[in-house]
Amino acid sequence: MSIEIVKQCKSDIINKGLKINGPCGAFMISNLVALRTGLGILWKPNPTENNCIHNGEGFAADIVMERNGLIYDVLIDGGGLNTPAWNAKEPVNRDWYRDPFIGYPLVNGVDNPIIIPNIPPVIIPPIMSNHDALIRIITDLHIKIDNFHTDLNDKFIHLETRNQLLQETLLNVLEKQDRAYIGGMGIRLRLVPEVPQ
Repeated sequence: MSIEIVKQCKSDIINKGLKINGPCGAFMISNLVALRTGLGILWKPNPTENNCIHNGEGFAADIVMERNGLIYDVLIDGGGLNTPAWNAKEPVNRDWYRDPFIGYPLVNGVDNPIIIPNIPPVIIPPIMSNHDALIRIITDLHIKIDNFHTDLNDKFIHLETRNQLLQETLLNVLEKQDRAYIGGMGIRLRLVPEVPQ
């Protein structure tokens, strides 16, 4: 993950004319970062400082979270300057993980592109309907997944071929060693005189 995503989320929200001051302004940024990175948001069982009440529940204003409890502070001075960051913090109770709010603060696919790690984002042109946009995203993802599988299969076949060659070479070496050993024993056996019984 990267601080660049946090910067882009902050910029996109500001460019839509939304206010990002206060804890709930910071929460808009962290929720959008969670949406775009596939992470979650941190629910606070006892909201105290630097939290935002959204849909009746308290959430950390400037934290994104993995399902396993790892958290990242994505804003320095969250609610104030909202300086983009990406700082790992001490893990928390993984039961506090919540999925981010879809469509918050930006409401459509153009405002909210899907970003999958190691795959460039699919940006939907504004003239497309939501249905057409989803079909295009799914088709693009299928193509990328198929290309990935083909590449992976080619690498697997290459490794299998190399493995086979290595095994054949090893068997040839072992056979030559066995012949040399057996031949050497034969010479030694010929040198040992036969003992009458």
